[in-house]
Amino acid sequence: MAWTLKSSVRECEQATIWSKVMQSSTLSKKDLIAATWLKLSSMESLKAIPQCGQHRVSKEWRQTTFEYKDSEISVQVPKVYAWVCPMDGEASFTPETVDELITTVRDFIEAAKRTRNRQSTLREYIISVG
Repeated sequence: MAWTLKSSVRECEQATIWSKVMQSSTLSKKDLIAATWLKLSSMESLKAIPQCGQHRVSKEWRQTTFEYKDSEISVQVPKVYAWVCPMDGEASFTPETVDELITTVRDFIEAAKRTRNRQSTLREYIISVG
């Protein structure tokens, strides 16, 4: 990734922001700006092909699966377009995609917590829209 700080430091920042975003019922403007900035900083330009800072190769615009885990709950969103490193599969999403993922994953986490609280025997769901 094209980070200005070490990748591991930036990944910790991303994880912290995603955790805050998913735990709050309302997203603060500061966290939204930070989440968007983190994703934008990994892309050199929306028109240029971004480079993976770790592997020094061009990223590929293709579908990938976004995954989020919150304790015992995990959400997978397949077929999301992103700039993906061909070496290790690390994805950089556009700001618009980040916004949609935040909203979608938050909704799924809230629904999963309600299901867990009522102690449903159904533990895995596949949801498709379209």
